[in-house]
Amino acid sequence: MEPKIASKGVCILISKKTKFKALDVNRDKEGRWLIVSGEMLNQKITLVNLYAPNAAQANFLTSINILLAKYTDTLHIIGGDFNSVCNASLDRSSHPLPADKASSRAFAELLDTHG
Repeated sequence: MEPKIASKGVCILISKKTKFKALDVNRDKEGRWLIVSGEMLNQKITLVNLYAPNAAQANFLTSINILLAKYTDTLHIIGGDFNSVCNASLDRSSHPLPADKASSRAFAELLDTHG
């Protein structure tokens, strides 16, 4: 039997043609999130890519929200796999799973704060 392999990792790709100057790069050791803060066209921006775990999304998203509090004077562009939904009846397919209310609240708070 082959061992189960789980992997994660995120990246942010910026074209060499884009006039972006990275000023700060922050990442976790597990490869779940990457934050790049910098300037482009005289505008401060913070780029975020994240890969939320399948479980304990509420804790993860709350920690991301806390991390982003450091970047208050910038435009945020946040992407990735949140592994969470705002509204289970709208966001899930034909067999919706019971909603994880804590995860949905944490996701909504992240969107309200930085969206």
